[in-house]
Amino acid sequence: MRYQYPFRGKMRVTCVYGKPGKWSAGWHIGSDIVGGDNKTIYPIAEGVVESINAHGKAYGNHVCVKHPDGNVSLYAHMSKVSVTVGQSVGLDTPLGLMGATGNANGAHLHLELHQGAYKYPRGYKPKTAPWLLDPVAWIEDHIKGDYQVSKLTIIKDGQPVEVNAVNIDGSNYFKLRDLAQLLSKTDSRFSVSFDEQSNAVTVVSGKEYTPVGGELARGRDQSKTAVVSKQSVLIDGKAADGLSVYNIGGNNYFKLRDLGDALGFTVDYDADSNTAIVLSKGSTAVYQNAFEKLLKDVNEKRRADMAREESFDGFEAYLQHHRGEVEITQAEIDSLKNLNNPGKAVLTRAEALEDVDLFFRALHYSYGAYYYFGEETFQKAEDAIRAELASYQTIKWDQLVSLIYSHLLFVRDGHFSIAGRYEPAFEKSVQYLYYYSGQSFGKDESGYYLLGENEKWYYTSCGNANVEMQPYLEKSGRVCYSLRQFCPATAAHTADSITLTKGAETKTVSVTWSLSQSYLEDGSQVPDYHYLKSNGIALITIRRFDWNYEETMDEFVRTGSDLKNAKLIIIDARSNSGGDEDFIKNWLKSYTGEEPEQKTIISNWGTAMFDRTQAYADLGEEFAAFRTGDKDYELFQGKLLENSTPILLLTDSMSGSAGESIVTYCRTLDNCLVIGGPTRGAQLVGNVRGWTLPNSGIGFQFGQSFHFIYNMENVDGKGYESDLWCDPKTSLQAVLSMVERYDLGSDEGVAALRAQLPNILTK
Repeated sequence: MRYQYPFRGKMRVTCVYGKPGKWSAGWHIGSDIVGGDNKTIYPIAEGVVESINAHGKAYGNHVCVKHPDGNVSLYAHMSKVSVTVGQSVGLDTPLGLMGATGNANGAHLHLELHQGAYKYPRGYKPKTAPWLLDPVAWIEDHIKGDYQVSKLTIIKDGQPVEVNAVNIDGSNYFKLRDLAQLLSKTDSRFSVSFDEQSNAVTVVSGKEYTPVGGELARGRDQSKTAVVSKQSVLIDGKAADGLSVYNIGGNNYFKLRDLGDALGFTVDYDADSNTAIVLSKGSTAVYQNAFEKLLKDVNEKRRADMAREESFDGFEAYLQHHRGEVEITQAEIDSLKNLNNPGKAVLTRAEALEDVDLFFRALHYSYGAYYYFGEETFQKAEDAIRAELASYQTIKWDQLVSLIYSHLLFVRDGHFSIAGRYEPAFEKSVQYLYYYSGQSFGKDESGYYLLGENEKWYYTSCGNANVEMQPYLEKSGRVCYSLRQFCPATAAHTADSITLTKGAETKTVSVTWSLSQSYLEDGSQVPDYHYLKSNGIALITIRRFDWNYEETMDEFVRTGSDLKNAKLIIIDARSNSGGDEDFIKNWLKSYTGEEPEQKTIISNWGTAMFDRTQAYADLGEEFAAFRTGDKDYELFQGKLLENSTPILLLTDSMSGSAGESIVTYCRTLDNCLVIGGPTRGAQLVGNVRGWTLPNSGIGFQFGQSFHFIYNMENVDGKGYESDLWCDPKTSLQAVLSMVERYDLGSDEGVAALRAQLPNILTK
């Protein structure tokens, strides 16, 4: 059976098996190992978890695994245990994290290997305890595996090269002399020699390599197996610990990234195209992984948007607010404010006409989008309602509601409602996102190609003109591309077909569309607010910006200062229903030190029916002088704020109103990615309040200020598109996987966030 080391990547042995000392057995009965970049511990072979914390407090948190060959391995001093007794574990099953629990000086793994049942060797010497094995030596003797010629593409200093790579257990390895030849004549050159007497490979950095013949030859070595090399490796005269080296047919194969770390050249990997990137010292070639490329593209687009001067021409007509005399009295306004008025179940025609008249005058003098939808349009609607009422002597409450509602279907406003019936035209105008869930695509200089194929098949066309290719985040955390389309609710969503090409070959693939659903589509209950920061990664989940939760809102604002030293910020604003956007502005000001400013025209919300100066004065002394200007509008040209910390902002189709304002203002920051589904599209108006008609008691609400947000194009019902599309149902989990895949934050930080997911995702 096959064995492996307990850590991925770099590791070092800090105390060897058999060393005499002050341990209770009188000698070291295992090996102490420190993991490098990754602290996750894996089983050294497949098996079943036999026990947890069963062998004394000195071991701290520890796990025993029984293997098929009868051996038992013990893993001690763990900071966290991730398995349970009786669980079957494979080579890729995390057992837990390296730690310093029990009798330990510093974080490390104490690894033991027993033949047969666990037996502590008290009173025995190493030679008289044959059931106890040297774990590192045993692993080295039992690591082997089949290998395959790798299909990896190699880019060296921006140019493709031919190098014979092999794949062993999912990792790519290269012949040492091939790499020496590859990097000759560069600042990363190194020589290679072999000393038979000491059985040592010697590498000298900075020295030109002398070829021996056969370098960079294509093809497979005759040996069918790869075994751990027994030869020592010296780099610049020092033993190179932690290198993963296999011997195949007498040749040593090194893991590329390990050698790069040891010799100082840069190695990167693009999973989308299965490409290894090698950058020598002093190289001017630049390579960015899929995440970095996306972030760079988004930043460049945002800077271009902010740099463009916007014209105010044509918007004056939307921003009238009748500061002079108006045809509505204070007594009428007071009657509209009586929200507890039950009204009449049956009205006379005269009473209904009075309510209709007051309703349309209220809209005329205070509805922020009145002129946006058109004064003539509203007048035609009122005339039509009056004409229909002429045929009634009396009219029931629900009949009047339906009559008014039916003539206002042109109002495409996510905040507008009549008797609790929202958005007369809004739902019909909502654009639903459908996506192709079958396969993902990569991108290179030739176009978009299917991932997961042995050969690249390039996307050329789709019969549906609405289909577009957009950045996509898989559940695995991989940034790639996917096909999607926006359709109204009434559209038929049938299967389409796409055309793919490979050279002169063409094939057609059937596409079935999946509907993007919001995070809380099923009515699940989740906490309104949650804040966690661990190892430089911060997560904020927030579902509303509501004055009724002032203490929570104040806490949210204060986190801005705490996040200045964060390495990564995740904000989960999925299904955020809105509230007061001032909380968002204050949070960003706390975080950046500057007031955020998006490209926006906002009408003054002091209207005939609402005095904003008095309204803020009523809130308290600190608000008395707030927003008291006399301008009919405010024009913001926008500014892009510096921000070096990546911010990942999660949204979905239920993120609306102030739940979209967080997108509005976070998009004024460098390095902010909006991830998930498109927002609701409910920012046409602001400063929403309700009113009640005096005779019928019909309630209605509207916003008193008009907002035109340039990069949103004011399309209520569609909202902001995300920078990176992802299924909102699982976008937080996908983002955490992305953090791991692209090394955006520490493993410990991700583990802490994952441990909190049950508290964040359920209530």
